[in-house]
Amino acid sequence: MSVRWSRITPRALLGLIAALSFAAPVFAQEVTVLCNFEVDWCEALKAAYEKTTGEKAFFIRMTDGESLAQIRAEKANPRADVYHAAESASAKQLASEGLLEAYKSPRIADLHEWAQRIAAGDWLGKGVFYQAALYPYFLGILQSVLKHDLWSIRLIQITLGAISCAWIFVVGRNLFSRDAGIASGLLLACNAPAIFFDGLIEKSALDLFLLSALLFLVFGINHRESWAKWLGAGAVLGLLGLSRENALIIIPVIAL
Repeated sequence: MSVRWSRITPRALLGLIAALSFAAPVFAQEVTVLCNFEVDWCEALKAAYEKTTGEKAFFIRMTDGESLAQIRAEKANPRADVYHAAESASAKQLASEGLLEAYKSPRIADLHEWAQRIAAGDWLGKGVFYQAALYPYFLGILQSVLKHDLWSIRLIQITLGAISCAWIFVVGRNLFSRDAGIASGLLLACNAPAIFFDGLIEKSALDLFLLSALLFLVFGINHRESWAKWLGAGAVLGLLGLSRENALIIIPVIAL
């Protein structure tokens, strides 16, 4: 048996995304995590996971050495589900011993199958879509170019997140001050939930990008009466609705 390892690269998440109650995948049981980061970091990830999934998580704060020792001692019957390593060397060492396996989202098979059909030319599909369709089409277009290189797709998602940070900086600067804009961009860049979700083949990364783009178009561009600005905002809101249907509830807010 082996422990799943989550080695996550810091990135961005917009705090306002919580207002739309964007839900993450739901897991069936409590997740136990060995966390090598600082206590505040581990607690932030725990709170984000429990809030977005509605499930409980049990985080065990350990040093790298303690985690290595526990995983090796429990290799026949591991207690932990996830190893959140602060140093890649520790995870690589355990992986070389066959004690870790990469995490795969429970939705990845469905998304891949759908995306692969789109990449093969089946743009319309058969029957009614059983979930919001934008992200599978996003994956399908990327896979038609990149084939099945998921790491390149993750890199593109990371790039979209970096752009989102810049947009939120502009929004904060225009609404408040330059200092507020810098603080907003940094908060977005360091927000713990993004560090988890943006590394997954999962639509949350695209939701963040579209929501940030919408805020930029509405608040970041000073030409309030520009028809192009509002046409762009409407288009982005439409795309956001194709990814997260509940995002449409913000239409009255924008109209005001």
